[in-house]
Amino acid sequence: GIPNGLLWELAINKVSELLPELESGELDSLLSEAIEELHRLGITAVHDQRMKDQNEGPVALAAYQRLAREGRLKLRVNCNIAAHDLDHLESLGLSSGFGDNYLHLGHVKFFADGTMGSKTAWMLEPYEKSHVEEGDYAGVSLTPPKQLVAEFRRACLAGFPISVHAIGDRANKTVLDILEEISSTVPQPHVDHRIEHVQIIDPTDIPRLGELGVTASVQPLHLLDDMEMAVEVLGDKATRVYNFGRLARSGARLALGSDAPVADPNPFFGFQAAIFRQRPENMASGPFLPDEVLTLEETINGYTLGAAEAAGWEELIGSISPGKLADVIVLDRDIFQIGEQRASSGDMSEASVWLTLFDGQIVYRQDD
Repeated sequence: GIPNGLLWELAINKVSELLPELESGELDSLLSEAIEELHRLGITAVHDQRMKDQNEGPVALAAYQRLAREGRLKLRVNCNIAAHDLDHLESLGLSSGFGDNYLHLGHVKFFADGTMGSKTAWMLEPYEKSHVEEGDYAGVSLTPPKQLVAEFRRACLAGFPISVHAIGDRANKTVLDILEEISSTVPQPHVDHRIEHVQIIDPTDIPRLGELGVTASVQPLHLLDDMEMAVEVLGDKATRVYNFGRLARSGARLALGSDAPVADPNPFFGFQAAIFRQRPENMASGPFLPDEVLTLEETINGYTLGAAEAAGWEELIGSISPGKLADVIVLDRDIFQIGEQRASSGDMSEASVWLTLFDGQIVYRQDD
């Protein structure tokens, strides 16, 4: 009962509720600065998962719309709406895809469990070491499975696909079980359901994503932060962590991202993690779980076409193809040469963007 400075999961809301709200002009200015920074990193489209926190979602969506009306939204934003806003979506008759090529509604976002670092990820077996003294501890179910079933159905009937945060192997198994259970009783989504993170997964569940048409929305950069910690808290089960290679070979669609602001949004840091599975300064140690490396082609696809497909935008962006919008970047080096090295000299994280085009217009040039 003595405060120690740590706030677990939803306890942070007790603090968030007390933070002063930004004025709309200040928020719009900050968003514009953030968009410029994304252009510098070669990013022209995002999946906004920050629509979940308290009242932040409606505030962010309003700001995006103000920028769009003023012609200042030089970014494509796929907004995943928090499950607690389903009442508003239903009352307004809104469904996935509402919007335009710059800003549209995507999935409804749910949470199955917590995180591996805080040992709140929901596991099939107890953690190796626990911050809970009494009994076997295997994480938490953040949203009870029965509630997930009811709310998944409700979202699907309202015309939305599901986006669900699942870290632990029990959380991922439970989500897949529910999606399989409801698949025959709700309309099929026009965009595939997706699981965010898929960090720890039972090997028997890996092929189920492809079989059920569920996108694996994963963030390679987390691997470089979590390698040692995963072994510490999971022991032998650390082989179930960040199974990108097996997911790709199983036929699952990979949509690669950053999880910013939790991790750095620079995609080339993620390239380093996906392809080499090792920090640049420690390449001589070899990859963590070498069977799970992705090829450069798989990584590029995950950050481009795979991510576009996860938003339902594959006909608009995601590849340089006739008829698609001219969202294009030019790099300062040949990353295919780096990708072929797979040696101590390989450092994909040093790649940078020389030029970014959005809608065929230059929005960033390295020389400027």
